[in-house]
Amino acid sequence: MQNNALRKGFTLIELMIVGAIIIVVAVISIVSLTGRRSTNNLNNTAQQVATLLHEAQSQSMSQVQGATWGVHIENSTSTTPFYALFKNSYSAANTIGRYPLPAGVQFATSTVPLGVSKDITFSQLSGTPNASATITLQLSTTGATSTITITTPGLIALGSYSTATSTGGGGGGGGGVTTTTYTGTGANPEGIAFDGTNMWTANNSDNSVTKITPTGAITTYTGTGSVPRGIAFDGTNMWTANYGSSSVTKITPTGAMTSYTGTGNGPIGIAFDGTNMWTANHGNASVTKITPTGAMTTYTGTGSGPEGIAFDGTNMWTANSSDNSVTEISPTGTMATFTGTGVGPIAIAFDGTNMWTANDDGSSITKITPTGAMTNYTGTGAHPIGIAFDGTHLWQFGSGYTAGSMWTANYSSSSVTKITP
Repeated sequence: MQNNALRKGFTLIELMIVGAIIIVVAVISIVSLTGRRSTNNLNNTAQQVATLLHEAQSQSMSQVQGATWGVHIENSTSTTPFYALFKNSYSAANTIGRYPLPAGVQFATSTVPLGVSKDITFSQLSGTPNASATITLQLSTTGATSTITITTPGLIALGSYSTATSTGGGGGGGGGVTTTTYTGTGANPEGIAFDGTNMWTANNSDNSVTKITPTGAITTYTGTGSVPRGIAFDGTNMWTANYGSSSVTKITPTGAMTSYTGTGNGPIGIAFDGTNMWTANHGNASVTKITPTGAMTTYTGTGSGPEGIAFDGTNMWTANSSDNSVTEISPTGTMATFTGTGVGPIAIAFDGTNMWTANDDGSSITKITPTGAMTNYTGTGAHPIGIAFDGTHLWQFGSGYTAGSMWTANYSSSSVTKITP
């Protein structure tokens, strides 16, 4: 005889409870998805406004149609607030494109009061704006903001930031560390470097570089070469390695940008040896040396998929993501590859004594001592792709710390993480 309890199935009350749980889960999922979509709308709109400003500046500098070009911002009370590209002076006849803000995104009244409009025009040839300006976009639901700043020298910057701090243990007996993550860089930062005062990231997805000051203020500048993935300084200028166009871009202290093509295939990493510039070329497992006169020499035979590159004072090194290795390249181009680093090493740096890799697949960093001993530490932001130091001897786990902090650039979360003792 079958057990009656087994034949009863679910009671009405049980079905109602299950149904209620499903509804709650569905509502939570919808709210979460809606929040992400709203944030994406805010960030995308800010990027589009910044891009249109760059377009107007470029058109004026090139004297397209002999006109002065600008962007009209209107926080209208009668229609949807909008921004528009125009030539000479704003009017319906001179408007080239008009773009309403998406639902849920508005101009912050602190920078563009209700019922007020502002025109930002750029001088021919120089590209200088008629005045400095700040435009802040805001989510009507949460109050989250994204700000575009136009300075009188002609720089157009997109950026805002927030921070989160946590304390946790480092792996491999490394002891506890404190991590502080700053969000709000350009989209998908990869390369990271210091200019002596500020930290900079190269942002893959929006062709930009981001400056992060010691106080945490973030400013993003668009207009670098296509898909910048590496960044370095030569003592005066900043350079990016542009994967999408197999080129490097020089950015002077005044913001002037010049791109040079002809490097190896798909450069990602970029570094200097004191005289020459080097790129790590992912597309053909090679490095390219570029002399101050522009002469280029490419050496093949690194580990598979070289991405990061750094100089130890004598030799260049690459981090090879496809075979979990690092490659040493002598000044004459002789190569030796060492396997066994963390999973997916994608960037490399030196602290004055040890070599470090940022391991994308393991969300970790690996310390490699001069004797070859390797220690892996977890707890960075999601998918660390860049790594750099803001001091000389920054830390040595197990034997005390010295002053300074280590930073990672986190591709998936558009953030940077500061790691301190």
